[in-house]
Amino acid sequence: MGRRDTYTDPRLLASVDISAGNHLQPFCASQILNHFGRCHSSPPSRVLGCPQEAYGAVVYLQKILSDSTSTTSIIISKARVMLLKGLTIPRAELTAAYTLAKLLHYCSELLDINSMTAWTDSSIVLCWLRKSPASLNTFVGNRVKRIQELIPNAKWSHVPSASNPADMLSRGVSAKSLLDSELWWKGPPWLKLPQSEWPPPQFSLPDVIPEVKTVTLSAIPEPQEKPWDKFSKFNHMIRILSWCRRFLHNTRLAPSERSRSSTIKAPEYKETFERLISMEQRESYPQAFQALKKNKSLPKGHVLGKYKISLGDRGILLVSTRIRDPVSPSHGTSIIPLPIQSGLTRLLLSSLHERHLHPGTNTLLAIVKDKYHIPGLRNYLKGLSRRCIKCQRAYQTRNDSAHGSSPSSPDHAISSILAHRSGLRWPLHHQTRVH
Repeated sequence: MGRRDTYTDPRLLASVDISAGNHLQPFCASQILNHFGRCHSSPPSRVLGCPQEAYGAVVYLQKILSDSTSTTSIIISKARVMLLKGLTIPRAELTAAYTLAKLLHYCSELLDINSMTAWTDSSIVLCWLRKSPASLNTFVGNRVKRIQELIPNAKWSHVPSASNPADMLSRGVSAKSLLDSELWWKGPPWLKLPQSEWPPPQFSLPDVIPEVKTVTLSAIPEPQEKPWDKFSKFNHMIRILSWCRRFLHNTRLAPSERSRSSTIKAPEYKETFERLISMEQRESYPQAFQALKKNKSLPKGHVLGKYKISLGDRGILLVSTRIRDPVSPSHGTSIIPLPIQSGLTRLLLSSLHERHLHPGTNTLLAIVKDKYHIPGLRNYLKGLSRRCIKCQRAYQTRNDSAHGSSPSSPDHAISSILAHRSGLRWPLHHQTRVH
């Protein structure tokens, strides 16, 4: 008896043990399929099961008779040996579900089916089938997508392992037990009942669903729009913000106490400028403010680490330089640190450049360093002078070199050109014919 022998009578297999992993021949599937293939039927039912060494699927047909009773019979089944090493149990269960989907698709092309109901004893597979294939890993996502394409209208449910006839395909059973098994030939007892009387699925969903793609999200905060980003002129910005600050201040006062001046006063300009400086410093040098609050020194790699920092009026950060203060010679001069990449700093430098009548780089550098500490200031001021149209017009160099004299006569010019092109080194004599 060879490996490919086919049995048409199940009773001949009484002495054969069908264990898990053996090659199963569909000894009676063709006869049963032909028997039920030409009848109009109501929903076929399918059950599947899978351990670590083999998996399988089985399809049952529920036929509703004229007296409202129903009968169930097996129509097709399939078992496979696990070929992939290291395949997890949930993946093996999904492979069995994929085998079942192919059987159902095959049966739907031969039978007049009203509806489909598929069962599995794996809660993880049910969770996968309810998800989008794009959210699952490649192995699981491809099979879930294929299952959804083969049987898009099938309803999936859970069946207890005790009522799962597909476990006989995967776990193994003797042929004698298989012949006497009502669970195998007729399916679970409740399968004959109407669908409304089927037991509800009782299972718990896993807390963590495996094989789900991990999506890494990087939260990038949107850059907040700063007041100076809306202006191109420093004085224009200070004037408008000063009016806004006066308006907010007047709303908190009684009408009799409000300021009704038609111009902005110098203290208001100064207060607005100091508030802008404080805002920029707190955003650019947060470690410096924390160090002052905790009475600690800045790390060596900090841009202000080699300076002595202090906190001035209105919360403005100051750094001490080695230049002595003429008022108090025992102390150094305190200046305001600002980052060169800040929009406020660049508006301030452009304003100083225009206020001091477009001076040279060294002059403007000395003016700025008297009050502010800005790293990389010299290179920026050089570019500022190159971008300034007035500076380019004032400091542009003129080409005053003397031009060569034109040839004394056309004949001399022609002789020079001919001598240059021909390579002759002796003078050419051009004679003019007199008519």
